Amino acid sequence: MADEIARGDCRRQCEGDCPVSTCVCGGRLSGHRHGALLQVASLVLPEISCFHPIELREPGATSPQGLDQSPQGLTVWAVRRVALGRVIAIGRFLELAEVQGDLELAAFAADRLVEAAAAVTSAHSRAGDRMSEHRGTGTTDFRFAAHALVREGQLEKAVLALELGRSRELGLLMLAEGIDLEALAHIDPSLHAEVEELTAAVRADILSAEEEPPSDRSEWFARIRAALQRTPTFENALASPTLDEVGAAAEPQGPLVYLGSAPTGSFCIIVHRDESGGTSLEAIQAPDCDSEAVANLAIGVAPDGRQVSTAAYLAAQADQLELLDEAIGALSPLVGEKLLRPLADSLARRGFSSIALIPAGILGLMPLHAIPWSDSEGSRRALIDDFDVTFAPSARLQLACTQRAHKYGNAVRFLGVANPLPHSSPLDGAELEVELVESFLPAGDHLVLEGEQATKRRVLDALPSATHVHFACHGGGRFFDPLLSAALSLSDEEPLSAREVAGLDISARLVVASACETGVPQGYFEVDEALGLASAFVAAGAAGVISTLWQVDDFATALVMAKFYEGILGANVAPAAALREAQLWVRGAGDEAIDAYVSHRPGLRALRGRSKAPRTSRRPAPYGDPSYWAAFVFTGA
Repeated sequence: MADEIARGDCRRQCEGDCPVSTCVCGGRLSGHRHGALLQVASLVLPEISCFHPIELREPGATSPQGLDQSPQGLTVWAVRRVALGRVIAIGRFLELAEVQGDLELAAFAADRLVEAAAAVTSAHSRAGDRMSEHRGTGTTDFRFAAHALVREGQLEKAVLALELGRSRELGLLMLAEGIDLEALAHIDPSLHAEVEELTAAVRADILSAEEEPPSDRSEWFARIRAALQRTPTFENALASPTLDEVGAAAEPQGPLVYLGSAPTGSFCIIVHRDESGGTSLEAIQAPDCDSEAVANLAIGVAPDGRQVSTAAYLAAQADQLELLDEAIGALSPLVGEKLLRPLADSLARRGFSSIALIPAGILGLMPLHAIPWSDSEGSRRALIDDFDVTFAPSARLQLACTQRAHKYGNAVRFLGVANPLPHSSPLDGAELEVELVESFLPAGDHLVLEGEQATKRRVLDALPSATHVHFACHGGGRFFDPLLSAALSLSDEEPLSAREVAGLDISARLVVASACETGVPQGYFEVDEALGLASAFVAAGAAGVISTLWQVDDFATALVMAKFYEGILGANVAPAAALREAQLWVRGAGDEAIDAYVSHRPGLRALRGRSKAPRTSRRPAPYGDPSYWAAFVFTGA
């Protein structure tokens, strides 16, 4: 893909983060703006009876083709159009309030924006329609509203807004996991059957690659939700998240951290659960790190077309790997210094040793664990220097992964998939990588599918019984690709797509997908859905997943994997901690340390001979640049 095309696509995708045309009157505080404020208030403040509702329907708008033309169908369509118009109107009202510096009024509008945005999305019972809402309005409503609430100190509402806007489709894929179906079967067999039927239909809808005929499940959802609410111990099933539920996903030494950016600045919210089970919230604000500035750095081009960076992260991550280290460094003054450094200082003061990051918007596409800043002594640091870093789709899903990790235990039934053949681009080092992993495994039930054995059929047959899965093959996806289109490439280059993976039923304690870009979610406007290969394995039942954000040198990958498996299998270290230790070792190891480590590992010695990294005494750590180690990220527990 040509550089200018990549930048153009990125700019188009990122416009939702850049307030270049969102203000009603172009940013001028005038009588016109005051009039617009009153006009918008006619929807936001319906209790003021002297205001008249504004007309939201576009001139000449007609009902869409394929819509149910019955009176009931047209009524539903009209109600949804008005609901969407309400979201747009309240969003503008929020902008106007913030421009005028009225934070209390902005928080009031933000609270109603969250309600309206959730109602619009929830009104659609089909996944395709919900995704269309994302593509039409972006995923900014919840994030921008959360920032307004943070500025006014309403942190609980901000957290719930962010949680409500995160991973909705992924949560629906895992809907049945949040309901004790076994208990429900004993209490109400008929309701149990209906819930199973509904959850199966929802999964089929989300995972279908074909456009399904219209089928409104709204009443079905509402009826089952009402029935569950009348059933003892199931009153909160299918309900919106609560702060107690969010707090339950945090650990005493490992808080959750929501991160987001908005037109008036970026923010972090630390969610901590203490030993007694109480939940506390702390906000960190970065007013100089607004969403437009973040988007400009990520794509390298400002809204007016000016080039603001020669090394844009999203372009480098996609297909300009030679610029990747420069691009990550370019994020340092803004994201590193202004947002992540204050976060790290606060976490360190409170003695935390691990964190689970829930980044919203464009921040969710960045290697937040590795973006550096300068500390008080002038040394370069990043989150990974002081904390075990986990990335989480949402608090609810993080809690589900934690519960799975406890449930699955420590048994090891290993499945390795290495260098599937025939393939147009064989991976000569893949077999050595899996052999290296095998060397750390205890004796037991192991299955390695190499070369022509690594067929899609055999992989699918083996996945349900495996507890530890390692893929060393081609694969991946990019953020502007269609949703759930990321795939692993198996024998005969047959793809195993994220859509197919999400439909599986597995019980893996850990999946390692060391193929290229397996950790990149697809779709900018749907980025908060966090839909990609890594989350697909979570949807299928995995407790934890290691994935990658870009293509990595074979030898550097093998080093990270060797040190990682040493940690989890040799020293019984938790996956996030083992990955951090492995990455820090690779980042800091000099030639002598590497030579000593590979001296009794023939596979590693062979891979080092093929490495593209420079071997020179002038470079104390040949794999110290982030491009060699920072691609690996851990999701789950």
